[in-house]
Amino acid sequence: MDLSAINKKLDWVTNIFLQEEDDTIQLASAVQTYRELLTSLSSIDLTSIESSKNLHFKPGMALGARWAVSCIDDQLRTKRFIKAVYLAVTGLLAKGISTVHIMYAGTGPFAALVLPLTRKFSYDELQFTMLEINQISFDCLGNTIKSLQINKYIKTVENTDATKYIINDEDRMNISILLSETMQAALLKEQQVSIMASLAAQLGNEVLLIPNKIELQLALGSFEKFQQMEEHVPTKDQYKILGNFFELSDRALRSMKWNNGMLIPKRVRINIPGSIPIRGQYLCVLTKIELFADQSLDVNDSGLTAPRILVDLGTIVDAPSSVNVSYLIDKEPSIEFSFDEASTNFLN
Repeated sequence: MDLSAINKKLDWVTNIFLQEEDDTIQLASAVQTYRELLTSLSSIDLTSIESSKNLHFKPGMALGARWAVSCIDDQLRTKRFIKAVYLAVTGLLAKGISTVHIMYAGTGPFAALVLPLTRKFSYDELQFTMLEINQISFDCLGNTIKSLQINKYIKTVENTDATKYIINDEDRMNISILLSETMQAALLKEQQVSIMASLAAQLGNEVLLIPNKIELQLALGSFEKFQQMEEHVPTKDQYKILGNFFELSDRALRSMKWNNGMLIPKRVRINIPGSIPIRGQYLCVLTKIELFADQSLDVNDSGLTAPRILVDLGTIVDAPSSVNVSYLIDKEPSIEFSFDEASTNFLN
């Protein structure tokens, strides 16, 4: 396929991703086209055993190249991240910034959340610093950039651990946006928090973070309503939110305390109303993501915001009146919760 035909396809999917409304049929077609196009351009071998291997580090894992590719299939996630970055760049250019410099940490094999922007902005308006730790993904990213002939947009692309990356003085002054999507629901297993904490600490207060804010909430869910949802029966009041216990944002990052790369956890005590019968109820973690401007991912919009069940409350003899919950980063990000000092449970 020649570059003209490639760009025609990329223009089409870009326009779908930037539409105001979510046309599910059109979006599904655009996502499939986008994935097939990038898979072809990158020359990635999705059948190899190596491509499926996740990389494990003390602050969390990095996805294998095959699984990073599959993230594109999360339709609203792909569309809303791309549109959020587009809106952020548009806004900064309107404010008079001549060149918007984006640091994209954890690009995967395609840098899929920013490639469409090269069809809307010139390389004088937009520059990227790209970081990717997985060697297979890094090599495929190089193929993708070469195939699309977008080298002039790339200031730096490095095969490196974003949690340990040192930003040079020039970039520290010029980076306008810090972008990373290195997460799972409930911020488990992967390195989102560690990456954003390390890189944001090196940048000025004016840098925009995308996502702008991620909240973890403790909630009660109904097994009956969950079953109805699985059967595509509309339900109201699917979850009763008990309270927030962790936030990842610019404001929250400034108050976090770390020790040798490990987050010092903050235990939050959250009450469980006695008026709620616990039979048929489960305790869960909800994830809400504010990307930028009006772009967000609410509960169940995406795999990134799927509820994570902690425990079936019906299995507990004495109804608990409160729960202690903490977000931890040790060998990998996890959630610790307990109903009393003697019992400790983990979700990872």
